[in-house]
Amino acid sequence: MQLIGNPAGGVYSGTGVIGTSFNPAVAGAGTFTVNYNYTAANNCSATASQSVNVNLCTGIVELNSESISIYPNPASNMINIKMNTTLINNATIELYDATGKLIAQQKVVNEYSSLNISGFANGIYSVRIIIDNEQIIKRIVKQQ
Repeated sequence: MQLIGNPAGGVYSGTGVIGTSFNPAVAGAGTFTVNYNYTAANNCSATASQSVNVNLCTGIVELNSESISIYPNPASNMINIKMNTTLINNATIELYDATGKLIAQQKVVNEYSSLNISGFANGIYSVRIIIDNEQIIKRIVKQQ
């Protein structure tokens, strides 16, 4: 969903916001706040907020809880992703930070995958696993 702020030239933020777009697949199901911050040349600034509701019918598929597991959670250095072997064909793992920015991506090569998160700041991240035309998003906590 393309975001349009007025006056143009401001900055958008919030879960699922990537640049000037809101991506419901990154945000996941729920209600989210999208913020628009604008600062004029005279340093006068304003902020506008809008709530966005994402339903599961947007294409996010809840797979069987036994199909995919991510552990440990919280984690400090590595997260492990275990997938049912029948699901790994054409699978990709993506990691998004709290602003919705894609910060890591890898193809799945077998039923066990690991992702190094040691270089990232403490916080909440979204792990998006894409399998053919289906996807699942799970939240993880990175802490020391």
